[in-house]
Amino acid sequence: MGIKPYTVNGTTLYRVHASAYPEQGGRIQRRADGIKTMKEADRVYKEMLRDATEEATKRNLQGSSWKRLILEYAEALHDGTAVDYEIQWTTAADTIRTLEIYTAPWMDRPASEVTPSDVKAAYRWMEADGKSRSRQKALKSAINGIFTWAMDNRRVKGITTSPARDVPLTVSKDEKRPEVLTQTQIDTLLQEAMDASHDWYPVWAMALLTGMRSGEMYALEWSDVCFEEKLIHVTKSYNGRIKAVKCTKGGYWRDVPISEELEAFLHELRPLTGTSKYVLPRIMHWQRGEAARVLRFFCKRSESRP
Repeated sequence: MGIKPYTVNGTTLYRVHASAYPEQGGRIQRRADGIKTMKEADRVYKEMLRDATEEATKRNLQGSSWKRLILEYAEALHDGTAVDYEIQWTTAADTIRTLEIYTAPWMDRPASEVTPSDVKAAYRWMEADGKSRSRQKALKSAINGIFTWAMDNRRVKGITTSPARDVPLTVSKDEKRPEVLTQTQIDTLLQEAMDASHDWYPVWAMALLTGMRSGEMYALEWSDVCFEEKLIHVTKSYNGRIKAVKCTKGGYWRDVPISEELEAFLHELRPLTGTSKYVLPRIMHWQRGEAARVLRFFCKRSESRP
């Protein structure tokens, strides 16, 4: 029993403590000090235990809070037990931070009480902050993934579908057209970069000749290039967020054919790499994930020339 006597100025008083434990984890506690008699302490203990137990039962019926659900899901992503759901740990950090911002009003609420109206409000908030459709879509995928995982693992009760499932995004698909270079601009870019012996020329040329992603090119080694078969084996990708080489974005290997133009380029590049095992130069801004910024700056500077 959680009743302990203690003495103050020669007078015996009683301290009472009662706890209950919800299925979702954590502890519900009730405390009281300064009780004068054992009989009163026993009565207070029974009341507090009943109150804590009722609160635990209520939480059991409701399931985890949204905040706890996010934390549990993040842990499951990190230890690999949630790999079959919407987002992966390597891309989850930013999304979880976005959840913490735009779903903040839900945090202390039982996840089972989150409604489609709450999701709409989060989208409107993102739109007001100038967030893109793709960021809204990432948030929606994360909410769906968390709820699906939670229902599968009995972390949330009383619902059978994610509240975000049928809620449309608020930002138009035509919000902003992607920046795409014309063939003339591409030819000009490469020619000017080559004439200037620009550090990024090999990277840009490889991207245009192969269609490989930035992380795949950064991780590409000469051992992946098979001149005999005229193939580049794309088996891995560099992830700037975790500063490590991992599997490709699609999670599978693929081969890129080596055209005559690409073969000539690779033969010219090979002697320039010296003893490095990597096909392309190790550029500090590339490792930092600033490839798009560098390319945009070079293109604007090129356009400004007479």
